[in-house]
Formats: sequence, C-alpha cells, structure tokens
Amino acid sequence: STATNITGILTAERNIIIQSRSDFACSANPDRRLNVAGTLIANSVYPFATDATGGRLINQRSLCSANATYPSLLVKTRFDFVTSLTDFYKVESKRWYEVRP
Repeated sequence: STATNITGILTAERNIIIQSRSDFACSANPDRRLNVAGTLIANSVYPFATDATGGRLINQRSLCSANATYPSLLVKTRFDFVTSLTDFYKVESKRWYEVRP
C-alpha cells in the first residue's frame, strides 16, 4: 500500500514502538507497510543521549516473505510541518572559532 496511514509530527519521551498485528511470526495474516507522512522523534526528553537513557524506534512489523523487497515502515518527510516544531528543533547548531590572520 502506498496510501498514507499516519500524518504529523509524532514524538515520544522514550521509545516509539510500532507493534505487529500478528502474535506469531509470519502467520497467514502478515503486516502491511505502515506509511507515515511527517516525522517520528523518539527520545524527545534526552535527544543527545548515547547510553541506556536514550529512546529508540522499535519496528516489530513483518511483511514475512516480502521483507527482502519492501520496507515494513516508510516515513516520508513533510517539510511543511517544520514550522510546527519547537524552537529546539528549528535552530541549527553552529560551532565556530577565531583563526589568527
């Protein structure tokens, strides 16, 4: 499917978990691709954490035999949503230093 299932900027303080609709691996009813139009932001509380305090995007979906040729999650960026983000995400980080002439 190429139709968008979810639209928006989706954030979580820790993990974003995309669950499978099937309880057992590759049943007769495999998951379909989840199409997101926007942005997924995991770990909004500690955005620069590199240890166990950080959050992750956990994709538990499976397309079974189609896993080799199609993604189970597709995120299409919506640049028109950028103006809705908080200032933290809008400001570009810059590092500079003065060099002797």
